[in-house]
Amino acid sequence: MLILAVGCVQEAPAGNGQPGGGEQPIGGETDEHGCLGPAGYSWDSELGVCLRTWEITGDDDRAAAKTAVEHLGSQDGLTLTRVDTAGCTGCFTVHFALAGEQIQVYLDNWEITDEPPGGQAGGGIDEHGCDTGRGYEWCEPMNKCIKDEECVKPTPVPTPEGVYTYLTVIEKWCGATNLVFNLWNTGGYPTGKPMVRVYELDASGEITKTCLEFELPSNIPKNSKVEITIKNSKYGVDECDYTTGKYRLVPISGDVLFNSIEFECGV
Repeated sequence: MLILAVGCVQEAPAGNGQPGGGEQPIGGETDEHGCLGPAGYSWDSELGVCLRTWEITGDDDRAAAKTAVEHLGSQDGLTLTRVDTAGCTGCFTVHFALAGEQIQVYLDNWEITDEPPGGQAGGGIDEHGCDTGRGYEWCEPMNKCIKDEECVKPTPVPTPEGVYTYLTVIEKWCGATNLVFNLWNTGGYPTGKPMVRVYELDASGEITKTCLEFELPSNIPKNSKVEITIKNSKYGVDECDYTTGKYRLVPISGDVLFNSIEFECGV
């Protein structure tokens, strides 16, 4: 049985077994660190935890995760499933899974706290990790907890030609079917940055699982090239082609998750 740290960690309610929504990751074979590779998780040596590299990318999220891992203690099998931001400075709820248990660590002003961020004890954390006591609710199309904003579906640009050819690769490791590839350009949705999202739809068109989500680089200096890692693959982006106003993302090594795509240059 897992022993939870007193006061600062809360066991989450049981969920439907899907990662990234406050529940434990789906099953499958684990690597030498206990990470569930078939679900997209790999070991982050800097943080000392299993995670999906495309989900935990922001500096603040990584800093919050590092503080939470240091509080719990790094160990094989400890899996970071999500980092939620609350509406105050340095306020986060960091979600973990370990040995079938769900763990939440709270930060308020970058310090570990016994209560949900904002000081509201018993804030009402729902199955997605949203603090309903502080007015947050889960928005599936936006894949995050929201407050004081409308939960709306994105209006993506058309799927780039040829992308569907490669979605079967993502289907295999995500354990999903009926995948949709969306590309949002600069100023897009929901982060305001160019990004790619691959998700599964049910028969009614509702999003049931997010398989891949990552931000695209922007404002690349002249005579430069940026490489980004998407799961176990590397993609490269050259400086903006100012004749077309586009960047081009091309595969370099690893599994070809999708062929080259174009997206608008940053302002």
